[in-house]
Amino acid sequence: MTPKDLMGDLVARTVIITIYMILCQLLCAVTKPWLATIIELATQSLLIAFYCFEYKTAAAGIDTPTGLNLFERQWVYQTGFGFPFTLVMYLSKSLGSSVFFVFFPLLVVISCDENGQGLLLVRNERKTDIKFHLFSIAMQLKDKFLDGITRQIMRQRLTASTVSESAAADPITKDESEKTR
Repeated sequence: MTPKDLMGDLVARTVIITIYMILCQLLCAVTKPWLATIIELATQSLLIAFYCFEYKTAAAGIDTPTGLNLFERQWVYQTGFGFPFTLVMYLSKSLGSSVFFVFFPLLVVISCDENGQGLLLVRNERKTDIKFHLFSIAMQLKDKFLDGITRQIMRQRLTASTVSESAAADPITKDESEKTR
């Protein structure tokens, strides 16, 4: 991947995670408190597992959409991988994010270990027939969001280039603009 592609992937990943977090919060807000706790634990487990396995997919040269596609097919394994850590963080909220900073590097090492319980990129027994589509929804919303921004930028550039071309083509306008300076 070129540096431009890496930067685009980083921005896309950030937008996807932000949309995912917003969707999770909305899902928790519209449910009963006990169900919201279960949803929060499950979605946070997936997010922590994604953070851990993202290192492995990035090292393998896999872009974010492809990595999330792999991730969604192994969502049961991923939820189980992130759940113990998420539960510890949930039960020790008073400690803040210090639990995350202590144990996260260990989870990253475990996730990258091919011989241990880490993500094997093509391990069929971890795939399920039921795909978890919350990341896919976030990717679709990201595409609409970034496409809208891109169209807006292109319109602004087109308008700016049209104005500068018309000013360069019209010598009277150019002379008048120099006189007003």
